[in-house]
Amino acid sequence: MQRSIAITGGAGFVGLALAEALRRRGDRVTLLDLAPPDPGLFARPELAGTTYLPCDIMDEALLRQSLAETGAELVIHAAAITPNGETSRTQALRIADANVTGALRLLAAASAAGIRDVVLLSSISVYGTLGGGAPELREDAPATPDTLYGETKLAAELLCGRIAPTLGLRLATLRLGPLFGPWESLRDARPDLSPHAHLLRLSAQGAPVRLAHEMRGDWIYSRDAADMIAEVTARMDLAAGGCFNIAGGGPF
Repeated sequence: MQRSIAITGGAGFVGLALAEALRRRGDRVTLLDLAPPDPGLFARPELAGTTYLPCDIMDEALLRQSLAETGAELVIHAAAITPNGETSRTQALRIADANVTGALRLLAAASAAGIRDVVLLSSISVYGTLGGGAPELREDAPATPDTLYGETKLAAELLCGRIAPTLGLRLATLRLGPLFGPWESLRDARPDLSPHAHLLRLSAQGAPVRLAHEMRGDWIYSRDAADMIAEVTARMDLAAGGCFNIAGGGPF
C-alpha cells in the first residue's frame, strides 16, 4: 500500500538515501529542508517522483504549514545539526535548540497536521565512548553521552518519548551509527565529511590519502541504514514506543 511520508532534513545525505529506499517501496516522499537538494538530483532515477517543500524546524509556523501541505501519514525526523569540536564550542545554544527544541516542535507540528506516526532519528553517540568501541552494542547499554551532540540527542529522545503519547503520536526512536555513503556533502548542519568521503575527495584531488587518526567506529553504509529505517516505517504497529540501534554491529 502506497503511503505518503515526509522527511525533515530531507536534502541531507541521510534524507536522500531514505528517499531512495522509500521510493523503491512505492511510497510518496516529500523532502522538507531549508533549501532543496541540487535540482539535478531529482532527475536521477533513484529519486524520481520525490518532491520538496521549504521547511525550517526553527520556524514553528512554517514547519506546521509545510507538514500540512505534504498530506503525510508519517514523518521521519532527520533534521539535526551534527557539530564538530569547533561548532560545539561556538554554537552550543543553536545546536541544542535545533536538536532538542526542534524535535519537540516537530511533534507539535505533526500532531497539528493530523499525522499519527513519527520516526525520530537519534544517534549511538548517546552511549558515549562505549558507542565507538563496544564489540556489540545493545539498546539496554547505559546512555552516558560525552559530547554535546550525544547529550542533545539523548535529551530529545527522553522528551519526545514523554510528550509524543500526550499528543496522540506513535513514536519509534532509531539510534544511528556513524554514516557514510552516496549523496554525502558538506552542509551548514554537517560541517565535516565522514572519513570515507574525505579520503575519496583527497584521492580525486591527487592529494595524499591519510587520516589524522584511526577513526574506528560502528560505521554503517547510508543505503543499508535507509533500508532498515524504511522497514521500521512499515512496521510502526510493532516499533512504536521502542528504541532501536541501526549500526554496523561493531567497530571497524
